[in-house]
Order: sequence, then structure tokens, then C-alpha cells
Amino acid sequence: MNLNSYNQRLIAVFGTLALVVLAGAFVLGAIKIISNSFDGRNNADTSLRINSEPGSKEKVPAQTVSFLMPVLIDSINKIYLVPVSQLNEPELDKDDQSLYDYTGYGDGRYYKKYKFAGSYNNIIVFDERSGAKMAIFKEKIHISYFQNELINGKIQILTIKGARQDTNKDGKLNADDLESFFVYNLGEKTLKEYREEGMGLSDYQILFESNKIALSFIKDLNKSGEIDYTEEPQLLKILDLDTGLLQDFADDPMLNMLNQTIN
Repeated sequence: MNLNSYNQRLIAVFGTLALVVLAGAFVLGAIKIISNSFDGRNNADTSLRINSEPGSKEKVPAQTVSFLMPVLIDSINKIYLVPVSQLNEPELDKDDQSLYDYTGYGDGRYYKKYKFAGSYNNIIVFDERSGAKMAIFKEKIHISYFQNELINGKIQILTIKGARQDTNKDGKLNADDLESFFVYNLGEKTLKEYREEGMGLSDYQILFESNKIALSFIKDLNKSGEIDYTEEPQLLKILDLDTGLLQDFADDPMLNMLNQTIN
């Protein structure tokens, strides 16, 4: 065997070993990434911790509020929203689109619509002209989604999806708990909660050019304190913002007829 042939074989052996090592490292890295993606601690980090029961020796670590940057929603009155979280939420969750323009384009005066999805514990309405700052909630709440809306071209409101109680009893307040629907009127500075006993808010939609909002609730049939989108029925209700009434979309005769068609 000549020297060149020996060297070529030696290089081939070491090259194969190097590829095996790299492949092993890649597999281990992939396993770690996948396991982290299923690690419940990621969700726990965005939750509000629930204080221990009186007399319990368990200590719940303190949490500190974290402010996001102010978002201008009304340049005419210089009104800002400041989302408050217990973590630094990525601003990628914010989606803005023009809501209404009172004075035309080009002069910088507008109303804008913003949507926030994440983990928040309050919302501050900031009036830059007067310097007034109003925290909407006075009690602990986990907010998973909110947006500002302009109703009938003149009434500014915030629509909010959030949970006040640890309904699934896991020691955390987050989007896994049964959520309610909240409406905050920026002009009147009033907050109203709309909920259904034994149900959790799934979704909502403001009806086009209307003062009505369609709310989707899911029944917690198994009493787990959470909603199951695949096993538990979803009910549709209509909220009238003028009267505050929350009514079923389908009355009993329609429900009976629809159920008969599938049974």
C-alpha cells in the first residue's frame, strides 16, 4: 500500500467520524428544541400567579409590572393606550389598521385601530394633553386579547377578553381559564363585564356599522374550568351596546329545529 492511498483512507475515516458527530449533535439539538416547545414553563412565564391560600407555607414569587410603549389611537384628542404586562411582550403581537379619519389624509389627524394578543394584566388610557392616566382594571385580571373600536363613527370603546378567576385551579391566571367579555367606554370612563355562568368566551365580532357585538361562548360541560373547542358546544349571543342586553342569537324553536335535523 502506497502512502497516498493510506492517507486517503485515513482522511475518509476521520471524515466519516466527523459526519457522525455532527449528525448526533444535530439530533440532540432538535430533541432539545422540541422538548422545550412542549415545556409548560413557557406558558407559566406569561401567567399571573395566584396567591397561596391563607395559612399556606407556600410562597408565590412576586411579579413586577412591565409597560409597553404608548400607542396613539386618537391624534385629535391625543389619547394613547399603554398595555401593562408582567413580562416584556413582543410588539409583533400588535396589529394596527386605520379605523376612521375625520379630517382627511395628510394632516396627521386620525383614529386608529389596534389589536393586542398576548399576556397583559391592565391597560392604561393616557390623555397626553391633560396628563391624566387611567388604569382600567382595579383588580387582578389576565387579559389575552383587546382592541380599540369606533362605534357609529363617534363612540370609542375598548373590547377586552380576559379572566378574573383561576377556574381550572392550576394556580395560574391565564387564557386557559374561563374568560369574560369586557367593554370600556373611553368617553364615559365606564367598564362593563359580560359573562355566562359555566361558560367561557371563545371569540367576538363587532357587526358591520352597528352597535351590536356577536359573542361566542363555549359551555364547560365537564366542569374542568377550561373550554374544549372540539367536545363542548359553542353558543352565539348578541350584545346590544345601547341597552346592555345580552341575548341568544337562536331562540328555543330554532335550536330544537336545528338539533332535529342532525339527530
